[in-house]
Amino acid sequence: MDLFSDPHQQEDYRYHGLPEGDPPKLVTAGSIDKAGRYRDRNFGVLPAYLEERGKEVWTIPLCFNLDRSVPAQMKLMAESGYPFLLPEQYLTITDIARALRDGVAGLFPNLEGCEFEGRDISCLIREIHLSVSLHPPLLSYNSIRYLLERLRKSNVDIERFIYPIENNPPEKPFILAARRSYPAARISAFQHTVWLKEQLGMFFLPEERATHPLPDEVICSGPRYPSILEAAGFPRGMALPGPNLRYTAVNQSVGSNNPNGDGGPRKLLVILNYDTNQNMELLEKAGLALKDAEDVRIFIKAHPTTDVQKMGGYLQDIGFPAYEWAPGTVQEWLARVHVVMMTGGSVSNLETMATGVPLIRVSLENNFDFDCLWDEYPFSPFVSSPAEIRERIDEALRMGPDERRRLMAFGKEMVGNYFEPVTPATMAAFL
Repeated sequence: MDLFSDPHQQEDYRYHGLPEGDPPKLVTAGSIDKAGRYRDRNFGVLPAYLEERGKEVWTIPLCFNLDRSVPAQMKLMAESGYPFLLPEQYLTITDIARALRDGVAGLFPNLEGCEFEGRDISCLIREIHLSVSLHPPLLSYNSIRYLLERLRKSNVDIERFIYPIENNPPEKPFILAARRSYPAARISAFQHTVWLKEQLGMFFLPEERATHPLPDEVICSGPRYPSILEAAGFPRGMALPGPNLRYTAVNQSVGSNNPNGDGGPRKLLVILNYDTNQNMELLEKAGLALKDAEDVRIFIKAHPTTDVQKMGGYLQDIGFPAYEWAPGTVQEWLARVHVVMMTGGSVSNLETMATGVPLIRVSLENNFDFDCLWDEYPFSPFVSSPAEIRERIDEALRMGPDERRRLMAFGKEMVGNYFEPVTPATMAAFL
């Protein structure tokens, strides 16, 4: 049996072997579509691929951003016929008490010698640690140890664990528990999303690797990523090439930008991310940069977590120029705008570059850029001030056909490096 762990929010997939229907509405709010089919956000076609080859696949769901009650969500999951493994069905009250005990035991770590550039930062680390140590979701993640112990005692055989790697802390107790309860099982991590510069959890110091819990292999979603992970400190040979299972639409959108197809004024798209404070800073800078801009129609693409009403009030307060909210998908808008503006830290950076539309990446004052492009972008580096942003907007709007073709050529090369298509050869990495 193959055990999947941690599916998250659903994206728009083309699911091989299954009929295409409405995109999943949301184990979030829409991993179960209107026809009752389960579609996996991180692994795409992989569950069906393994089942077609005689593997029994169970998925441990991580539910969040639900638009219905938990019992209603569980009912939909049960009716889908897909084999979910719900830890709550196996964990006892004793197991829950043990997980709480583990959280209490970790309240006061040894932070001796915790310094940054010669300054003792142990008080800061301790404050943050205490604020989250007994957070229920973290205790739930740690309870994986007791779930796997229960499965082993019930003689459940697990051949392989497959999980979506971001190298975050909750993944570590999972790896340790799998090693303890199923030492013969293979642990495969799938690099399902972008690898971010400055995201410190995605990097290893050489001295960390001897004690840090790691999978047996990391299957990457593009041929560029094995070298990226090696540069981030992963052991040589651990990262292997594989398919892009999650962002399959990128492979169809290469060079699709045609902003003059419908005529009219030039169009600028601002794409928001998941963080309200970052969005406010981005919009404040964009508003100053676009002040008195002529013949430019401004669209704002909200993130699924954006409170549009609250953000609309903020835009009014700062005197933002006339704008319209952008309905539909990011891919639909990328095909018909002249320039895009956003922060770093999102795969939408790469999705935008793939189409050939000029991208302005805005650096924030009190946050890292979290660049997901490990190569040099030919149009613009990160910019910060409204004056720099306006200069890049004007440059993008003046861009001629030759310059746009150069961006499209870069986008095509980037997609080939970062988003490997799903083929029998690339899927074989999971066998």
